[in-house]
Amino acid sequence: MKNGLIELANGNKAWWINGKRHRVDGPAFIGTNGDKQWYLNGKRHRTDGPAVIGANGDKFWHLNGKFHRTNGPAVEWANGDKSWYLNDEQHRIDGPAVEWANGYNVYREWYVEGVKYTSKKKYAKAVADYRKIN
Repeated sequence: MKNGLIELANGNKAWWINGKRHRVDGPAFIGTNGDKQWYLNGKRHRTDGPAVIGANGDKFWHLNGKFHRTNGPAVEWANGDKSWYLNDEQHRIDGPAVEWANGYNVYREWYVEGVKYTSKKKYAKAVADYRKIN
């Protein structure tokens, strides 16, 4: 069973406890390319920033292994694409939960609690209903 810091032949470093990636005082994986990943008990997890920071600029927020962020997109791709999640479900009540920039146009999708809405009228009703109970 893996425990402690293990440095691989390629220089990547990973911290383990009881066979699971785990570290409380920093990233549990540091790649030689600059990738950093935070884990607790084998699940991607970080409360004070993204749990994954790619060397290329990609950022992913996770809590307990789930995509989750309350104050912005949980997925930020280096190319500018963004996705909002709460508890691993695409969700946003103040705009589209998916924004993909492809140069000239921006592709958008609207979600509330993991349900996709193709009509702005239905999305607005779902947001109003969500606000009533939350």
